[in-house]
Amino acid sequence: MLTRLGRLLAQGPVVAHGTTAAYAAWLVAQLGQRAPGQLWVVTADDDALRAFAEDLRFFAPELALAELPGIEVSPYTDVFPDQSEVVARVGTLWRVAAADRPISVIVTSAGALSRRTIAPAELLPRGQVVRRGQHLDRDALVAGLVEAGWQRAPVVDEPGTFAVRGGVLDVFSPVLSHPVRLELFGDEVETLRTFDVESQRTLREIQEIALTPVREVIATGTQTPRLRLREHAEVLIHPSKATRRLIEQLEANPHFVGVHGLTPAFHDHMCSPLDYAPATATVVVIDPDAVQGAARQAWADAEARHAARREQGDFVYPPKDHFVPPQELAEKLRAYPRRLELPRLELVRRPGDADDGSTSLRVTIDELTALRGEMTRLRQTRDHDEQQGRALAQQLAAWRDDGLAVTIGCDTLARAERLQAVLEGRGLPCAQSERWPEEPPEPAPEPRPGQAPPIQLVHGSPSGSFASAADALVVLRASDVFGPPPREHRAAARRAKAALLGNVADFGELEVGDYLVPVSYTHLRAHETDSYLVCRLLLE
Repeated sequence: MLTRLGRLLAQGPVVAHGTTAAYAAWLVAQLGQRAPGQLWVVTADDDALRAFAEDLRFFAPELALAELPGIEVSPYTDVFPDQSEVVARVGTLWRVAAADRPISVIVTSAGALSRRTIAPAELLPRGQVVRRGQHLDRDALVAGLVEAGWQRAPVVDEPGTFAVRGGVLDVFSPVLSHPVRLELFGDEVETLRTFDVESQRTLREIQEIALTPVREVIATGTQTPRLRLREHAEVLIHPSKATRRLIEQLEANPHFVGVHGLTPAFHDHMCSPLDYAPATATVVVIDPDAVQGAARQAWADAEARHAARREQGDFVYPPKDHFVPPQELAEKLRAYPRRLELPRLELVRRPGDADDGSTSLRVTIDELTALRGEMTRLRQTRDHDEQQGRALAQQLAAWRDDGLAVTIGCDTLARAERLQAVLEGRGLPCAQSERWPEEPPEPAPEPRPGQAPPIQLVHGSPSGSFASAADALVVLRASDVFGPPPREHRAAARRAKAALLGNVADFGELEVGDYLVPVSYTHLRAHETDSYLVCRLLLE
């Protein structure tokens, strides 16, 4: 299957029907290790992005992987976007643009590609790599950090902040999990050490650090934000007094609430993040209908919010300055000849339908529904351990006799050891591994009866189980045998509670008549009336 897919992709776009989420991640992991150039994976939303990235880390732990998230907060709401999302987004784009810091796979979403960002030519020079032994000007480095959107602080405690004390600079780069202490001897970088935020203790020495931009609201291009704001105010016929107040507010504090809605004022040109992908990249679209639906929804939401703000006389930029229109995004995706689409539904082409030049491929994947159902049923029996072990061993033995390689993802070490004892007690060879093999063998073109390797018990778990006879592969989850671990039950309960309480992302989603259940009363002020107690929410 994999060999055939590689040949077809070399000839043009491919539409593969019948894949599952977990199998799609395994397939992308194989392509990412074998395909030439970068591989971009497009999902419908950021939740799907994170789930797919987790599967990729299970199937290809050594793969150079980066996540490119969207920004959940609309530019038409006066709410701060999650800074971690912005930092991750800009940092990933800079790493993609920097040719000397290659990334094999970029996982992104329709929302992320729809939201415009800084052009590659403007973003790349605003980041830099500092190496041990390098000579540099401390003041020039600090000025460069400020220009790239970093915030100076007494103590670094989150990505995108830095602190200066004489010849010592503490920087918290978004590409690292810990901040770095940079010590200068004169103008030479003497040491680079990561350290713990709480204890300030040194963790380890490193040889270099990438200081990427951390905001999209940084001035680029030939004009100043002041001039661009004045020009747009003339287009809107916005009152000059209100425009002056806005400019003064921006110059006094460039990080005020709502400044992300003015992002177009900071750049001559903004583009889709997809413009960072080289023309030779392989683009994999997971559920194309959902991707296009998410892009259309983002555009419709932007148009509605923009219209509401304009009715109020607010200073806002039109949707086309913040978002890529859905049709334009679809055309950008179709422009990549090495394109793999994995739809949920298969549409039968009728006579007279336009031919888009893609090759259709049918993939037969067994989601192991029968086995999982049997394991669930046997868990309710009195002697479930014995009956489960016998039924599981029989099925695994049958797969191995057919020449299929079997891997079981174990969410805990205890479950891995339990499975190994059960299977080896029934004569099935097993081998434990902390991760999926770093250099997996080439998938067999067809099953080889009687030549299957030992059952692999890998620490970690994919999002689903599957069997592919065409790839001579079976992937099973230990949770399908023993049931979800207790922590998943608790997480499900928390999600149910959040849904019950409305699961509101920002106050812009509230409507008149909605009920709120306070979690904290810090920002609530109570007022007695004749018949009931009224709580007013103070937005600060």
